[in-house]
Amino acid sequence: MLNRMDERASPFEAILPREAVVAEAFAPDWSTKPFRGEEEFVLSSVRARRDEFAAARNCARRTLAALGREPVAIGRGAYGEPLFPDGILGSITHSNGYCAAALIEREHAMMIGIDVERAGALSMDVRQHCFSQVENELIDCLDRYNREIAWGAAFFSAKEAYFKAAFPRVGYVFDFHDVELCCVDDIQAFSIRIIARKLQQVLGGATLNLAFKQTDERIFAAATIISG
Repeated sequence: MLNRMDERASPFEAILPREAVVAEAFAPDWSTKPFRGEEEFVLSSVRARRDEFAAARNCARRTLAALGREPVAIGRGAYGEPLFPDGILGSITHSNGYCAAALIEREHAMMIGIDVERAGALSMDVRQHCFSQVENELIDCLDRYNREIAWGAAFFSAKEAYFKAAFPRVGYVFDFHDVELCCVDDIQAFSIRIIARKLQQVLGGATLNLAFKQTDERIFAAATIISG
């Protein structure tokens, strides 16, 4: 059973490995007090962004506590990625009054990434920028098959989760078109084709778990590669 930090069931529970710990929070009932050393990361941001940033990192500290770790400032890397203590892999996401953090010990996973998006249609400009022709054709096909799912947002969120998971391992920022989502099954799990040669050299042989869940308001996606 996933270690969940909230009374309500999180959609991430169904798509993260059982060794993961997740905490989530909803505005306005979230803690927006920043931890010492974190304020500098968002000094020039508007109040709403500062609150969202602090709330998400406070979620991360709750997951650290569940793993038996001391509360610490969650640093920020050169590309904005959160930096976790040694031995811990993690991911943070936030969108429109919701935030979550998912952490797992390195002995249980090689990579982890989560993402949340609004469950709405994407513009054609966004779709053309983020998806290949094959992906757009698949989204259109799935839209005809099941209009209750925001397929464009699901594809976008799945790619974001994959990028968050892969970045710490590959060490560089890659493009939406460097990978292609090529199938989705009945349990809303994706298969992926890695197109970029450099990315394939690092991750091509790994077994990926990439899935999503949708609620009335949001799409939740998670990408993990489990050790062993």
